[in-house]
Amino acid sequence: FPAGDAYEPLTPARILDTRDGTGAPGRPVGAGGSLNLTVTGVGGVPESGVGAVVLNLTGTQPTAATFVTAYPTGAVRAGSNLNLLPGQTDASLVIATVGAGGQVSLYNAFGTTHLIADVAGWFPAGSDYHALPQARILDTREGLGAAQAKVPAGGTLVLDVTGAGGVPADDVG
Repeated sequence: FPAGDAYEPLTPARILDTRDGTGAPGRPVGAGGSLNLTVTGVGGVPESGVGAVVLNLTGTQPTAATFVTAYPTGAVRAGSNLNLLPGQTDASLVIATVGAGGQVSLYNAFGTTHLIADVAGWFPAGSDYHALPQARILDTREGLGAAQAKVPAGGTLVLDVTGAGGVPADDVG
């Protein structure tokens, strides 16, 4: 990749913590609620020219089983990036396309949960990273992308991502 056309790593920086009011009000995100997180111009991310950011997204203290979705602000929400059980703290690495106003929206489905986000890098707009709308390409409950069966403990499932969910069938790195 030419300089400036590839992933730009950063020293991780906390840009959101709803427990203490970093990047958003200091309160949990409610059921069916979302917050718009400014990701450009913070944590080492430039103010312009950013196509996507890499976030370590953490949910903590959920009051119900829930899922959290990260999506470009102003776009249609789809899918799930982080699944939580009541009282659980868990994290997921997310590459999120930057939307309107240099923001990424975070949606919480059920109960209330605190959200934390650390930015770890970014991709320039127009880089070789090509974001796709979220699409489910595997669901063993329905036989989508693999057999309709549970994967046993210690088991392995091979998932072919090329040609699925908008991913080209060839020339994919």
